[in-house]
Amino acid sequence: IPLLYLPPPIMPYRFYGHNYLDKNCLVQITIGDKAPCQSTTRSESVKLYPSFMAAGHQENYLNSSPLFKIVITAVPDAASGPFSIPLPLRDQPLSFAFQALSIDTLRLDFSLYPNFGTKTLGRAVALPTLLKKADKARYVLPILDHKLHLIGEVAFGLNVITPFSGVTLEVGGAVETYWKSTAIPTGDIPRPWSVSTMPQGSPRPTDSPPSGQPAEKQDHPLTISSITGDFVYVVVQVTRDMQPVAYPHWKLPGEKFDLHIPNMTLAQFEKLAVELRRNVDVRKQKPATPAQWYSLSRGSMLSLAELFLLVPLNVALCLEVACLPHATPDQPPPNINASVDCLLRTIYQKRPEASANGGRRRIVFTSFSPDVCAALNWKQPNYPVFFASLCGRKVGGNLSSTVLAHTEDGDERSSSLESAVRFSKANNLLGVSVEADILVNNHLTVLHLRC
Repeated sequence: IPLLYLPPPIMPYRFYGHNYLDKNCLVQITIGDKAPCQSTTRSESVKLYPSFMAAGHQENYLNSSPLFKIVITAVPDAASGPFSIPLPLRDQPLSFAFQALSIDTLRLDFSLYPNFGTKTLGRAVALPTLLKKADKARYVLPILDHKLHLIGEVAFGLNVITPFSGVTLEVGGAVETYWKSTAIPTGDIPRPWSVSTMPQGSPRPTDSPPSGQPAEKQDHPLTISSITGDFVYVVVQVTRDMQPVAYPHWKLPGEKFDLHIPNMTLAQFEKLAVELRRNVDVRKQKPATPAQWYSLSRGSMLSLAELFLLVPLNVALCLEVACLPHATPDQPPPNINASVDCLLRTIYQKRPEASANGGRRRIVFTSFSPDVCAALNWKQPNYPVFFASLCGRKVGGNLSSTVLAHTEDGDERSSSLESAVRFSKANNLLGVSVEADILVNNHLTVLHLRC
């Protein structure tokens, strides 16, 4: 009797990397309070007027009625089915996502139906001219019945992630993936990655992928996990002319002005660095260890392209992409798609050629902005992304300004560890970075983490 062998298991694709956008746009719709666009005031997302049912009914009674549902349909995108939301809404916001060929022709239909039945009671329509005004916004649409009477309103958050061109997915190619890396094995066993000299108050990673073991033979490259060793923590921001720079604070140094990085161009930033003597001279300081490189980058002002030229290839980088969570009176809302595109373009264009032993620079992305993390992960498959979150805690100590900006932004995705894990899983991020004392004080949480 011949031996019977079971076929190899069918592994999900995301175990070997993550999906990314090639030609389509990713459209994320959120119904409920604290949508991705961040509204500072609490308001009802689906509001039905008392006159819709009968005179004399109270509005809070109608909103608590279980007789209705909202069905959202994307037109002309036939690939994604309708999304149904029963009314009233729960406290937790509901989100769904789909891919569309172009946002210029996308239309969203919000149809009001009874919970049991197919008769259309009302409808609200979001036209393409409204949706393409901004990649991230919050809209309020009127709901009209078949007689064009106003019977209610629906508020929703929209977040659009556009594809980034120039991504190459191949093992051992021009740009490797983070889940497999060809390298000459050494006698040392790779250890889990750690961030070297992170700024005080910043979360540390809690999810790390498993590391491979070195092979016995030393005459051929070995495929191992590339997220091992020490990583230098660098805060990256984008200037007004869409150039990424390494600077750890929101405001620029100086008592005579109050400016942020997005308020000036790269040329002005470099000129200010020379005037303040914060440009880098590697020949004088000669950093050698990751901690020394961290101190050097923390106290200097330089572009990301210049940082890549100065830092040796064997020094891994953990790039925190800092982005203001909301607009200010003197600062328009950030364009996340354009900011992430220019950052990735700099990394792909400035990547050094493979060295003699096949090594390449290791890069890990992280951000306290959920929208930035989602954009970084959906635009490319080559570098891992960790979502950094304070989990709604009022953490004391000397927090950096890039962290303090997200402590009171009211984003539901940053309100708890559960919300952070749910968001990371929905966008297929590699892990979550949180304060270590959250895990120390909750031993049961550690048992459910995948290390």
